[in-house]
Formats: sequence, structure tokens, C-alpha cells
Amino acid sequence: MYIAAVVGGVLSFQFFVGYAAAFLSGIHQLDAYTLFSGFSNPRFFGQFQAVLVPLLAGLALHLWGRRPGLSILVVCVLASHWSIAYALGGRGFILAMLVAHFSLLLIGFKFVRFVCLQVCSALAGLLLYWVLFFFVPFYLDIVPVLPDVLRSGLSAREVLWNKAWQLASDNPWLGVGPMHFSAYVNSVAAHPHQMLLQWASEWGVAVAAVVLGLIGWGVFCAARFLRHQPAFEMDAALWAALVGGLVLAQVDGVFVMPYTQTWMAMVVALALARWSSCQPLVGQQSYLMMSAAVMVVGILGHVLITDALDLPEIIQRFFERNPSAVLPRFWSQGWITGQ
Repeated sequence: MYIAAVVGGVLSFQFFVGYAAAFLSGIHQLDAYTLFSGFSNPRFFGQFQAVLVPLLAGLALHLWGRRPGLSILVVCVLASHWSIAYALGGRGFILAMLVAHFSLLLIGFKFVRFVCLQVCSALAGLLLYWVLFFFVPFYLDIVPVLPDVLRSGLSAREVLWNKAWQLASDNPWLGVGPMHFSAYVNSVAAHPHQMLLQWASEWGVAVAAVVLGLIGWGVFCAARFLRHQPAFEMDAALWAALVGGLVLAQVDGVFVMPYTQTWMAMVVALALARWSSCQPLVGQQSYLMMSAAVMVVGILGHVLITDALDLPEIIQRFFERNPSAVLPRFWSQGWITGQ
């Protein structure tokens, strides 16, 4: 939790440094997409925020009675991330947070303090967003470049969804292969931006149904624990982060981006540790898990040693074969296009 708060604080600091640089440099240009760094696309930032924002709220409440000063600092970081989300036009992020926190109220009224803190932080972020991108630019006669949070349309996702549905219909049993949606060229993106359609098209309908069933069972067990067992703000934060990630995954590639995958895996691990009755591994189970861990480390090391070093050559070879293929991203870094 503290690591997430520190990462969120650093990213927030970078954003406001970029905002200040827009004035101190004399350029006087406020383009929201150029004011933050660390992510090649604002949607990736929104994916991380869907996990980060609930964790910040839970950590702030957890610290309130122990270290109120640090708690206030965490709340300031939380409000700043809401402001950044508005500035980047994160429709999916806002929808995910609405669904996640509304579901908390349906589970139990005991989480109302968590939801109230989140609502107050969202309103404070909205005020900060108005000051930074409307009041200050109006005073200085600057026209900010901002995406519309309330814009309509699917942003060409219907192209991706239709293609994924077609692939799933043509290959219902085993799909076209993991990450092989990108083998079928389109002008929009290299993945469907929809969790279930991606699993159905790449892994098969049966696998997608099994995964959906596991997710449903996990959500049911978690909701039952939160409703009937002593649950605290940290439990509410984990629930909101997981549900928010699942909701955002219906319109975005939450489970495609390795960075988001890593954070989601850690949140799931924390939730399992708090909500389930896991027993320590003993005997052959412990040796089996150790062997599996060594195997995973070996595979990752092999990929880093053999493939990562050749990545510049792979990208160069791709652009030599496809001089006009700039988008979608990632195709220049894979093996499918090199065949």
C-alpha cells in the first residue's frame, strides 16, 4: 500500500511539474497529454489509477488515527489523481470508480466512510481541475487542449469488438491463439479492448466461460466476506480496486498491459490473504511451488537475455518491411509480424 502511495505521489508530482513548466518555460501551452510522463498513452495511466485511487483512500483512512499528517498528505495525492483523471478524459476510469464504490454501498453501510472520502476527494479534484485548466488559463488568456470527459462514441472500439467476435465465432473451441488477435491487421489497435471478447477470440469460448465463472465466484465470495465478516477500510480499498479493474477491462486493455497486470496480481494476492483461509504449504506442496518459481524465473531470464537485447533490431526490421505501419503500437515488438 505504501509503495502504491509513493508511486502515485511521484506521478502526481511529475504532472504538476509539467504544468508549472508550461508557464515557466514561456511556451504557455496547456496540452493535458503532454503534462505527464511514464506512460506512452493516457489510458495506461487510467488503468493504474483504477487500482491506485481506492488504495489511496483506504490507506488515508487507515492512517487517520495513527498519523493524521501523513493521512492528509495521502488525501492530497488522491485528490490530485482525480484532477489528473479529469484532465486526461478518463471516461472508463470514472465509470469504473462509480460502479466499484456503488457496489460497496450495496454490500454494507459500514463502508460509507470510505465512499464519502472518495466522493469528497473526487469533488476536490474537480475543483482543482477547474482552477488549473479553466480559471488560470482564462486569467492568462490561454486556450487549454483537453479531451472531453463526457464525449460520446466508442472511439473505434466497435471495429475491434466486431473483429474479436468474428474470430471467436470462427474459432470457438481453441481460439486463434494467445495474443494472436494482433496477427489480423486493423487500423485501430492490437487487442480488442474488451476482456471477455479477447479471451473468447484468443483462447476459445470455453476458456472464456471458465474464467468468467471463476471471476463471478471470486466476487461472490469476496462480497460475502465483506458483508458478514469484520472488514475494514483496507478491505473496501481492495474490493474497489479489483471491481474497478474488472469494469475498466470491459472497455480497455487492463489485463493486456504488463504494468497493470502486475499491480492487479498484487491486489489479488492481498485480497486472497485477507479474505480466504489459506493454509501454509507443507511437504511436497512447498517443493512443488519452489520448483515452479524457479521455472518461472528461468523462463523470464531466458526471454530477457535472448529477446530483449535484440528488440532494437526487431523494431528496425519491422519498419523496413512496413515503412508506413506506425499504428497500432506493439506490433513492431512481436514475433507474429516478423513471420
